[in-house]
Amino acid sequence: MKKIMTAVAAVAMAGSLFAADVAAKVQIAGSLFNLKDSKVTALNVKDDATESYKAAVQMSVSGDKAGASVSYANKPALTQVSHNIWFAPVDALKITVGNVDTTLVQEKMDWCNSETHFEPGYGYKAEVKAGAVGIEALLKADSNWLNDGKIDETAAKVAFGADFGTVSALFEMKDNAKKLAFGAAFEGNAGGVSYFVDAMGYMASSTFTNVHAEAYVSTAIDAIGITVFLPFSYALDKAAWYNQTWHVGASTTDGAQLGTTAKVTFPVAGVNGYVYVKENDWLNFSSVEVTPGVTGSCGAMNYEVKLQMNIGKAFTLDVPVTYTVNF
Repeated sequence: MKKIMTAVAAVAMAGSLFAADVAAKVQIAGSLFNLKDSKVTALNVKDDATESYKAAVQMSVSGDKAGASVSYANKPALTQVSHNIWFAPVDALKITVGNVDTTLVQEKMDWCNSETHFEPGYGYKAEVKAGAVGIEALLKADSNWLNDGKIDETAAKVAFGADFGTVSALFEMKDNAKKLAFGAAFEGNAGGVSYFVDAMGYMASSTFTNVHAEAYVSTAIDAIGITVFLPFSYALDKAAWYNQTWHVGASTTDGAQLGTTAKVTFPVAGVNGYVYVKENDWLNFSSVEVTPGVTGSCGAMNYEVKLQMNIGKAFTLDVPVTYTVNF
């Protein structure tokens, strides 16, 4: 009994130290049914949260002057860890050490497809806020930021927010400044319509290599939500900068690429229904993803079940399911 009381007291003390701003998440995902290359599989529990932004287990704690977060992704068996610690020595300054990133803007369907970002990695991030102006400075230090006179990836972002919206700019360099990226964005809201537009340019070895532009709009008509994301790229050199094949409209091939993600949400039979469409590149079409799905809850557990189809030169069908508890 004494040991139990001591453990309870320790937990209570920890909670008081962090002002109870503690959050955690556990997510398990799998597939109910899958059809690919004429092969049928069914009923697996194999967490598909393989990236840090889709953590299978996530915890965070936040106080007035400091905080921390840690997440584990299944790659495999929760071996991919992403964590950081932040502290604010003065009110206007926040410093984060560990996994850091930033982005000019971000679409809010997949939360990962915008190319206007400093790719997540370990390093330092300093944020300064002075009224309507925000400034961020980031540097990668997972090996050495400074190594025998050479510097690793470095970025700076400036944002100005006002009643009309937010204007931001981003500058980034890597490979000892041999590769440069720069861009600007505007984000606003008018008449219940949220939107942003942005443009990025890329250079490698003093040569202009890529341009990338994005448009995003989201609104609601009564209980129906409508969101559309349109990215466009033109690459003179597909390998110059980011070329993730899973990004819509990314520079994964020379020439032009035009992608789309769109989502319509609506209530149906006591749950939340949606239809999601994704095409990485209409100009080099292979297949389009069409996904109807539902989200709902059972007590503290949230779930999502969807019918994910790739329609085109080849047909695939998957019925993924995700279970999540936030606490």
